[in-house]
Amino acid sequence: MAESFTTRLIQRLQIEQKKNDHGGVYAFAQRTLAYHSNRIEGSTLTEKQTASLFDTGTLTSEDVHARMTALLDEYNATDKHDLHGLAKFYADYEAIHPFQDGNGRTGRLILFKECLKNDIIPFVINDSRKAEYYHALNTVQTKQDYSLLERFFREEQSEYRQQVEGFLPPVKE
Repeated sequence: MAESFTTRLIQRLQIEQKKNDHGGVYAFAQRTLAYHSNRIEGSTLTEKQTASLFDTGTLTSEDVHARMTALLDEYNATDKHDLHGLAKFYADYEAIHPFQDGNGRTGRLILFKECLKNDIIPFVINDSRKAEYYHALNTVQTKQDYSLLERFFREEQSEYRQQVEGFLPPVKE
């Protein structure tokens, strides 16, 4: 009796996984699942970019460089930014995902700095609201609707201001 397709596939997957083989069906399954699953969640990465993430842990340097250059050129074309502009920059930065690890942390640090630079109340995204944050960010990346992310940022601004206000000297009248 011939072995079933799934039995042969499982055997091959196990062999390639043990060998850390990046060229066979195991790697194909990883890339294909990741690409399509991420597209469903709103990722804008191409199949080639997704494959590069598996091969190198990052996008191809040419892709990252070109996309980051375009993002920074667009951002720097404006002297002063409002919360909407910062939300757009942040969401676009996160979609590029220029590093293997630490993109969210780096992006949030840039966001804090740019708030201060643009005389906008900064904020820290509280871990207890992580699900809301991811939902708002996903809404931007899938629907290009910034309203949830901006509202989320404003709520976090209010929270941060309340937490920090006591550290600041009183306003002189």
